[in-house]
Amino acid sequence: MLPPGPPRNQGRRGARVRCGACARRGGCGMTSVLFASRHLLTAVRDSKFVIPTAIPFERLRARELEECVYWLLDSMGAQELVWRVGTQGRSAADSGRDIEAHFHIASPNADLVRQKWWIECKGRKQTVEASATKETANNAQAMPEIDVLVIVTNTTFSNPTRNWVKEWQRSHPRPTVK
Repeated sequence: MLPPGPPRNQGRRGARVRCGACARRGGCGMTSVLFASRHLLTAVRDSKFVIPTAIPFERLRARELEECVYWLLDSMGAQELVWRVGTQGRSAADSGRDIEAHFHIASPNADLVRQKWWIECKGRKQTVEASATKETANNAQAMPEIDVLVIVTNTTFSNPTRNWVKEWQRSHPRPTVK
């Protein structure tokens, strides 16, 4: 059984943490990374800065990538964060998104507009192929309350994937894919 996910918005914005998991995998030395893992965490509260180049993105897979993104969204001011932990196998039970979040965006007339975001994490060794994004986009499109779909990877998106997303976005203006 997996341990519970990170606590929801409990005053940890801007906290720097050290991941014991990375130290076990070769000692990457990352101590100033906005990152949380199910392994040992040591909060470092002496600085407000995060060094993005210190994050070993190529090592982040599955749950660790989701946790990194969770804490990033938290630091960006996301509200009502929900981490939908699926199963450990290939067929995750997260229904097409790993994290749900809400952002309140200022409109031109100074009103706050509430946006619902779905975030799907794709941890890969190679580029993310188009087939990996199609199901996620179609699941989000079927839910009219979703405003923004974010597909996150630790690598890059293939050119066919980028082309497919552009074409899909032209014919499906909602949700916005980022």
